Amino acid sequence: MGRRYRLHPNRAQEQVLTRWGHAARTLWNIALEQPPPGLAVTSGRRPDSTAASLTTAPVSDADN
Repeated sequence: MGRRYRLHPNRAQEQVLTRWGHAARTLWNIALEQPPPGLAVTSGRRPDSTAASLTTAPVSDADN
């Protein structure tokens, strides 16, 4: 567990800390709305190149 320090800010410092807290919370919420890195946004569909490669794969006579 890390160390904890109690702050005793004056009114002006308290207002600045409150604004920083609001900004940090807003940034955190925006970050949570973003897709995780490495995942393509495809809206539930396969990208055209992947779909085409799956449907146009050559079929050998040995498979029949």
